[in-house]
Amino acid sequence: MEKSLLDWFRKFLEWLESLIFWIALIIGILAFIQMFLEDFGLKIHIPFISEIIENNINIFILVIVAFILKTLLLIIKPDLQKLNDIVKQLYVWLLDFSKFINNKTVFIEISKHPEVWDSFVNTYYVVNAPWQLEFHMKNSQTQDLVKIHAKRYCRNDLKKVYYIFFKNSLENGSLKNFYSFIKEVRKICPLTDEKIEIILLTEREPPPFSLFVGEKSNLFGEVIPYSIIYIHAYPFLYKNGVPSHVIVSTEEKIYLLLSNYIEKLLYEDITKENNIMRFKLHDFIKYMEKK
Repeated sequence: MEKSLLDWFRKFLEWLESLIFWIALIIGILAFIQMFLEDFGLKIHIPFISEIIENNINIFILVIVAFILKTLLLIIKPDLQKLNDIVKQLYVWLLDFSKFINNKTVFIEISKHPEVWDSFVNTYYVVNAPWQLEFHMKNSQTQDLVKIHAKRYCRNDLKKVYYIFFKNSLENGSLKNFYSFIKEVRKICPLTDEKIEIILLTEREPPPFSLFVGEKSNLFGEVIPYSIIYIHAYPFLYKNGVPSHVIVSTEEKIYLLLSNYIEKLLYEDITKENNIMRFKLHDFIKYMEKK
């Protein structure tokens, strides 16, 4: 998909480059010929060219602009991957926010809409993530997910990520799976050390759901609330326990409700230090290496 998209843009830029250059050059040559003949008393009228001359548009400027555009395109072309990334980001935005045209809360199938986890900004909370999907895939697919997560964490506008785990996270494998996965992500995006904090609530039973709560910037640059909810029960799971569907919402009330829940998780037992363990990512990796 990425390769075909890149090829398409390469062909489009080449076509655009040629079109702009030749149109400007032809206009310049025809205008020069008409002005040259008029100097010898030969009046001719070339549609569009005559209008350019009558309006005192400098023909040589057109030719210079054509060469400038050609040069710019030649500069851009070697870095088509960046252009590809910009267009893909635009596509993700459109795909993501188009779901909310009629409703602020939607119910979606995960496999068809992976873009819902992209483009979070500012502070992002992940509560009781199962970390099952990443380990029910082929190795090549898992590596692709590692790259996707690295790109998410390396965004400059994503400042902080909190992963919150519970009492049974070691026993059910979610903490171990997260550890194995995030180690690979860290190799690609060293910024994860600064951005990611892991919180282990050692005495709390996990809720029957997972939460992904934060903010996103829409196409108009507005920051809006964005919440994703997994429900850990049939019929929202596949047979292997991997979530199949999620609730996604841009509703302010839902965002505030979930934010308040997270705040209580983190701060209502703050005096009971034995019940809560906080790690920077590098400290978390050292802690898991001893397990």
